Amino acid sequence: MTFDLDALRTFAVVVDSGSLSDAANRLGRTPSALSRRIAQLESQLGEQLFDRSAKQFRLTMSGQILMECARRVLDDVDATLNRIREHNLSQHRELVLASFDSVAYNLLPHAIHAFAKEYPDTRMRLIELSSPDVISAVARQTADLGLAIKGPVPAHLQYIPLLDEPFVLGCPAASPHAKRESVPWKDLQGETLIGFSHATPNRNIIDRNLQALNIELKWHYQVRHHASAIALLRQGLGLLILPYSMLASVQDEHTAIVRLVQPAVHRTIGIVVRKDLAASGPVAAFMQQLMHIVREHPQDGRYP
Repeated sequence: MTFDLDALRTFAVVVDSGSLSDAANRLGRTPSALSRRIAQLESQLGEQLFDRSAKQFRLTMSGQILMECARRVLDDVDATLNRIREHNLSQHRELVLASFDSVAYNLLPHAIHAFAKEYPDTRMRLIELSSPDVISAVARQTADLGLAIKGPVPAHLQYIPLLDEPFVLGCPAASPHAKRESVPWKDLQGETLIGFSHATPNRNIIDRNLQALNIELKWHYQVRHHASAIALLRQGLGLLILPYSMLASVQDEHTAIVRLVQPAVHRTIGIVVRKDLAASGPVAAFMQQLMHIVREHPQDGRYP
């Protein structure tokens, strides 16, 4: 009988967390997905792992035996993977970095340039993913570190905030809003708006802030990637709401960028890294380069 390591890790996190909801937050997954994973594991084993008749979260005897085994197996696997990774990094072979696209375009090139001077023999592989997938890649050890919008991270990862950047309004120069120093969010009610689709981190941040003030916006165009949104803005199809760093490079005589206020809405961008790898030579060096760039420049989303 065989079952994969992900099933064992999921089982161990559920046990350590004491509930499916807490485990889901730690793993960045849904409780229903974890419940299905546990059910699959029980089906493979032909044994019930949790006493579902008990009022408290409790393992069956089979569950206790599996948990003892899971801890030994996962500890051995993690130790082996860490030795391999540390060896590769010590040999300056390759640093794998996961990032979502807007940071890849703006912040990373400056950090990579500085890092290359310090570690000229280290290859770098950049994986461009959505922000939640960045966290998953670091958790699964397919990336050494990542850059992601702040969100739940598994317990074995560390999230280090780098900067807060504001959401701003991009509008055609002919728009009445283009002449203003700032625009309250409530003034956008009834406007033709370009924004992110549901379930994206940026959209979640906007919705969470506006719901608290009972402000409801009508999104005429919804996209997943900022390049598509900017293309719609350039065609004059509507007003575009994006984090500043995603719009700064397109400001010209045809496009204005205006602050959004009441409230000022920000997103936090940070480093995601495994706790056991944060002090490793090249990983720590690249993290230091990122922090240096942010310290040296105003933390408003502007990069050099």
